[in-house]
Amino acid sequence: MCGIAGLFSRKSIDGNHINNMVNRIKHRGPDNQGSIGMYSNRVWLGHARLSILDLSISGNQPMSYMDGRLNLTYNGEVYNYVEIRDELKKEGYSFRTETDSEVILAAYSHWGKDCVTHFNGMFSFVIVDADKNSFFAARDRYGVKPLYYWKSNDDMLALASEIKEFTVLPGWKPEVNGQRAYDYLQYGLTDHTNETFFQGVFQIRGGEFVYGSLDDPVGSCNVRRWYNAPQQKVRITDEEAKERFRELFFDSVRLRLRSDVPVGSCLSGGLDSSSIVCVVNDLLMADDAAGSQRTVSALAGGTPHDESKFIDIVLKEREINGYFVDPSPEDLWNIQNRLIWHQDEPFGSTSIYAQWCVFHKARQEKLTVMLDGQGADELLAGYPRFFLPYYSQLIKSLSWKRLAEEIKYGKLYHNYSWKTVIKGLLKTNFPAGLMYKGMKTTSDRGGIDWYSMDKLNAEHIIPQYYGNDRAKTVSEMSQHLLFYNNLPMLLRYEDRNSMAHSVESRLPFLDYRLVEFAQSLTDDQKIDEGQTKAVLRKAMNGVLPEGIRTRMDKIGFETPEEKWEKEHSAEFRALIKESIDKTNGIINERSLEYFDKVVAGNKLDFAVWRMINFGLWYDIFINRNENLLGR
Repeated sequence: MCGIAGLFSRKSIDGNHINNMVNRIKHRGPDNQGSIGMYSNRVWLGHARLSILDLSISGNQPMSYMDGRLNLTYNGEVYNYVEIRDELKKEGYSFRTETDSEVILAAYSHWGKDCVTHFNGMFSFVIVDADKNSFFAARDRYGVKPLYYWKSNDDMLALASEIKEFTVLPGWKPEVNGQRAYDYLQYGLTDHTNETFFQGVFQIRGGEFVYGSLDDPVGSCNVRRWYNAPQQKVRITDEEAKERFRELFFDSVRLRLRSDVPVGSCLSGGLDSSSIVCVVNDLLMADDAAGSQRTVSALAGGTPHDESKFIDIVLKEREINGYFVDPSPEDLWNIQNRLIWHQDEPFGSTSIYAQWCVFHKARQEKLTVMLDGQGADELLAGYPRFFLPYYSQLIKSLSWKRLAEEIKYGKLYHNYSWKTVIKGLLKTNFPAGLMYKGMKTTSDRGGIDWYSMDKLNAEHIIPQYYGNDRAKTVSEMSQHLLFYNNLPMLLRYEDRNSMAHSVESRLPFLDYRLVEFAQSLTDDQKIDEGQTKAVLRKAMNGVLPEGIRTRMDKIGFETPEEKWEKEHSAEFRALIKESIDKTNGIINERSLEYFDKVVAGNKLDFAVWRMINFGLWYDIFINRNENLLGR
C-alpha cells in the first residue's frame, strides 16, 4: 500500500517536480520514497512505499523489470499474487523478490493490458513500456485505490494517488468545479462522476484504464473501461447460495490476511465487521494464532449511536483483545483542518472523523493492516431503502402474499409504515419526467438558500442516480450504490483516513468473486422476511454470535452529531461564520439562520456539516491557506 506519481511530457521535466509530488504523500509510504526519470527526463515515475510484503529494499519502487524494459509505480495489493506467480513461473518467468509488484510487471509482460483481469485485489498503477513506447495506467474493479489525472497548460500529463500532489506542480491554479460543489452542498453527493471539486482534475474510475503514447501523452490520454460487472442471474437454492457465499467469504478473508506486518480489524459491532472478525478468528485458530488478533472500535457512549454491547459480545465470545477510541467534538476542532487536507475534497458528516480516530489508534498499536466491512450494505441490500424496489418487483410478479408478508416484517423490524411504502412505490414507479418537473428555480431547492448558485456558476440539475428513487430492482439499486452514489464516497474516505496514518485498509466484501456471486443472486436471497443481507446471515450461522447474526436494527457508523451540534452550538456557529468569510460569498449569511433553526429543532441535518466542511476545504485548497494545518 503506497502512493504513486507520474509525469509525462514531450519535453524535459525538472525532476524536482516528481519529488515534490512524492513528498506530499509521504504519509502513504513512510518506509521509502523514490523516483526515476526516463526518455531524456520526459517521463518520471515516483513512489512512496508502505512496506507490507517483502520488507527488504528489493521491494522499493519505482521497480524495473526485464532489464529496464518495464518500469512500475504501484499502490495496492494483489492478494492472489502467489497463485499468479506460480502460474507465470511455469511460463518461464523468474522473480527476484517476494512482492506482488514484481508479479504485476511479469503479468503485464505476459498478458499485456489484460493482466488486470487476472488480479484479485485493490490497485492503481502506472507501467511505462519501453518496447511499445507507451504507458499503461489502471485502477481496480471497484475503485478501492485512487488514481487522478491533471493536464497542465504546458502540455504535461500528471497522474497521482491524491489531488494534493498536483498543487506543487508548475501551472497549478486551483478553481472550484461549481457543478460538483453544488451536488455536494445541495445533495451531499461526492465521487459520483469522473469529475472532482477541482476544475480540470479528473479521476480514473473503478474498472477503467488509460493506455497512451509517450510521444504524445496528453493527446493520447483517453480513459477506457476494462471491467463491467456481470448482470446474469443464476437461480440456485438458498442452501447452495449459503454454502457458496460462505466458501467465497472465508477465502476472501484468508487472502487478505497475507502480510509480513501485523493485521487487525475494524469492529463496529454490526453484522459486516463482526462477520470479518469472527472469520479471521476461525482462520487464526486453525493456525494456532488466534491470540494475536486485535480489533479497534469507536464508541459513542450514552447515545443511540453506541454499539458497545454488540462489540463486547464478539470480543468476549471470541476472547479477542480490543482497542477503543471515543471521538469528541473537542478533538475534532483540533484536527479538522488536517482531516480535510488528507481527504482532498469535502465529506458528508463527522462519521469520517470517527473513522479517522480508529485508524489513528490502529497506527498507535502498530497495526499496519486493517480489515474493514465496506461494500457489504451496497452489495447485499443492507439498507432499508432496498425494500421499495423489492416490493415493486413483487407487485410486478403478482406475488401478493409474499408482498404482504414482507411489508408486515418491514413494519415489525424497521418501522417501515404503510404510508412510507405507498409513497415510496408511487415515487419509484411514477414517470421521472413528471416527478422531477420544474427543478430549475431557486424556490425548488427545498428552501435551501444558504449558498450562492451565481458564485458557483452551476445549474440546478439533479445528479444522476441521486437517491436511487428510480431503481426498479434490488440489483439495479445495488449497481447504483456500488459504482456511483455511495460506495465511491465511502472508499475515498476509507483510503484517505487509513493512509493518513500509514495504515493499509483491506475490504473482504469487495473481493470480485464475492461481488459477482452476490450480484447473481435473486432478490429474495438478499431480503427475506424483513431481514437484510439474508444470504450473509445464513452463511454466518455457527460463526457469528446469535445476538449479532439476528439483530435487525441498523445504527450505522456514526457520531452523535446532532448532540454535538446542540451542546456545542457556539463552536459550530463560529465555524459556519468562518465559512461565510472564507468562501468568497458561496456560503452566505442565511447559513447562520439555517443553523439556528436546526439547533432549535429535533432532527439532525447534515447540511450543517457541509457548510463547515466546504469552508474548511475552500480555505485550505482554493485560498491555498495551508498555514491552517498547523492550527
